[in-house]
Amino acid sequence: MENKFSELFASNYKMFIKHIQKQYFNSLDYKYEMSAKDYLHEAYIRFLTKIMTDQGMDLLKLSNQAVFCSYFKEVIKSVYLDHSRSTKSRLEREKSYSKAKPEYTELTSKLETVDFLVNMDTNDKVFIKMSMDGLKVEDMKSVLETNNRDFYLIKEGVEESLING
Repeated sequence: MENKFSELFASNYKMFIKHIQKQYFNSLDYKYEMSAKDYLHEAYIRFLTKIMTDQGMDLLKLSNQAVFCSYFKEVIKSVYLDHSRSTKSRLEREKSYSKAKPEYTELTSKLETVDFLVNMDTNDKVFIKMSMDGLKVEDMKSVLETNNRDFYLIKEGVEESLING
């Protein structure tokens, strides 16, 4: 069951990246002080934090494509709304957004090769293997310090707890 879940989660993540390329990056004038890469990075950290710390959530529900997309869209929207509260003039935002396009193109090409894998064992440990430019283990440690689930990074076949060192 772990392998099936992992495959579905990875597939959904890649599919959702394509969705936000069309629905968000191509239309929203979100760019203030954030690059496209920073924007997605922040949303991704929030997403991981939410799914790992929400004890009432059945992680297997995320194997459903519609549930996964709906959940991630909420996180993307929250990042957008947080940053839109400190808006500049529309003209300034449009200029900033135009400058972000080359970075966005570079980001999306890298995301085509993202390696993202989640496994759950019988003890409800959550294993994550990922490779994404700009996403650092230290970032995840800081946002998941109060996590009640066991959270591990799989690195070169060695389990490394992100919470307990």
